[in-house]
Amino acid sequence: TDGGLGISTDGGTTFTTRTTTNGLGSNFVRGVYAVGATVYAATGGGLSISTDGGATFTTRTTTNGLGSRFVYGVYADGATVYAATDPRGVDPGGRGGLSISTDGGTTFTTYTTINGLGSNNVQGVYADGGTVYAATIGGLGIGF
Repeated sequence: TDGGLGISTDGGTTFTTRTTTNGLGSNFVRGVYAVGATVYAATGGGLSISTDGGATFTTRTTTNGLGSRFVYGVYADGATVYAATDPRGVDPGGRGGLSISTDGGTTFTTYTTINGLGSNNVQGVYADGGTVYAATIGGLGIGF
């Protein structure tokens, strides 16, 4: 939502909202991915990661190698974390693209049109086996 991340532990009957007060990079949450107690939130202020079921978050930004602080999608497979970023807006140092971490989201390497993406505006990401799918406004990027 644009008011934080709603988390339910009872099948969706009730929700607890997490916000910047809990460490989210922004209350504008565009995507979420969870596995076990780890929750990844794609926000307008970076990629926020929780290892305690969403009680608290640590946020990664361009300082950690993300292509932009505007993260629109996230997917994780083991220690590999994929973040779809968008270069639009006022983002000092932001260039967008697909950011990939192989250390659980501590640091990222960003791939852009130079690496074959159709656009640096990446709206979503998914990985299956060794294949990564990046949904860009310039088409579907496959590989990376």
